[in-house]
Amino acid sequence: MNPLPPPAKAALSKLVASGRARNRAALDLANAIAADPQRYPELQEQAQAVLHPPLPDDDGPTEG
Repeated sequence: MNPLPPPAKAALSKLVASGRARNRAALDLANAIAADPQRYPELQEQAQAVLHPPLPDDDGPTEG
């Protein structure tokens, strides 16, 4: 496997960092919405989905 050239490695690092920042912002927003259910009643379901995402099925591979 060839190593990434420095510009590509730097771009990948920026992409990962921005994804983490977006995830953190989404969690912060969901926590704020969930903390004030009377103010944001229409957003409670979405906030709970962000804070408590459904677990993936862990039944193993399915046979088809």
